[in-house]
Amino acid sequence: MSEQPGACPEPGEATTPGPFTTPRPAVPEGRGFTPDDRKLCVVVSTTTGLTVSRFEKVTVFEDEAQEGWAVRVVFQDDEAKEFTDLTGAVTGRPPPANALAVVQGEDRLLGRFAVISRLTGGDAVIATKLGRNEARFLANVLGAT
Repeated sequence: MSEQPGACPEPGEATTPGPFTTPRPAVPEGRGFTPDDRKLCVVVSTTTGLTVSRFEKVTVFEDEAQEGWAVRVVFQDDEAKEFTDLTGAVTGRPPPANALAVVQGEDRLLGRFAVISRLTGGDAVIATKLGRNEARFLANVLGAT
């Protein structure tokens, strides 16, 4: 995964966002996604990944240690091992390649999170330091009930 400021240019396209800014490099190999706020381009590798149809559980909680709200997902049993393998594959990479992206459909980046170590147990906190409404919105998009 790589990151650059602003919306993603088309693959192979270099852009200059304004007259007094540094030109952005072309999108590296992979698929570029921009979150709803259009402040960041995240390029996701197309060689690895995990497609989740439905999480077992999605919860929102106030995380006082992180000073905000967080979203935790629990994977269904058949996807938990794949998630563990995926987190193991990115652990130890230098930033931003040590992160996983959460993408909805073909073009919507919901978030990204750094992976510090291989995650086992079939669950993960995928967003922290959110406002209460942001966390609830993300959880609802991910299928919270």
